[in-house]
Amino acid sequence: MELLKNIKLNAQEDDVLSAILSLPPTMSQPMYLYYYEGFSTQDIAKVLQIPIVNVRNRMSRARKKIMQRLGAQHGGFVDGRRKRHQPECEML
Repeated sequence: MELLKNIKLNAQEDDVLSAILSLPPTMSQPMYLYYYEGFSTQDIAKVLQIPIVNVRNRMSRARKKIMQRLGAQHGGFVDGRRKRHQPECEML
């Protein structure tokens, strides 16, 4: 059971990395540096030679695009937001 859980997690991580790498470089670079190399947003700003606010904005936009892409694949997000659960109600 634990092996299946690990395989599923690895597949999800692969999907996330693929989604990050499919973004334009202006968005993928900060995301990769932050999540896979452990850089702080301040360090990323220095490396990319851009203001820290730009790093944060690019990462925010990238997260939304990734959530849209993964949501389309896995059915969990719409327009970068979680799907709302629609309660079933009976008509009287």
